[in-house]
Amino acid sequence: QSEDTLHQRAEFQGFCDLAVAACHDVLKFLKMEYDDVVLTGCWANMYRKSGVGPHHTHPNNYLSGVYYVDAPEGSGQLKFVDPRPQAGMISPQPREFTNFNSGSLFVEAKEGKMVVFHSWLPHAVLANKTPDVRTSIAFNAMFRGKLGGAKAAGSF
Repeated sequence: QSEDTLHQRAEFQGFCDLAVAACHDVLKFLKMEYDDVVLTGCWANMYRKSGVGPHHTHPNNYLSGVYYVDAPEGSGQLKFVDPRPQAGMISPQPREFTNFNSGSLFVEAKEGKMVVFHSWLPHAVLANKTPDVRTSIAFNAMFRGKLGGAKAAGSF
């Protein structure tokens, strides 16, 4: 993993512009009010055969993302985990596990794919099962503008 200051380098400006644009799209989809989006960190990852990233979150940010530069088929998945501790306490047994009835969501690494998600969402990078290196660029982003308000606590 590289240092997390790649967003400060001139040669990464094009990528950073794409990452910020993707964050704007996500915030628009979520219908959030904000003034701007800034990247707070950006780093490169290289996972060789059997390389993994343990479950983690990205505190003090609103959105995080990953862009797959090189992702050979079978080089791993991004695994998101339901953070609600009680979510699986009482549930019927699924006939077949899907993204809608499982406590986990798996996203296949694919060259050219960008995934943007809430920074609080626990996730892990599953093992690269190929002899080839999987390369990605990850980033954290924060919005600028007012926090919360009367409706922030869920009042409708």
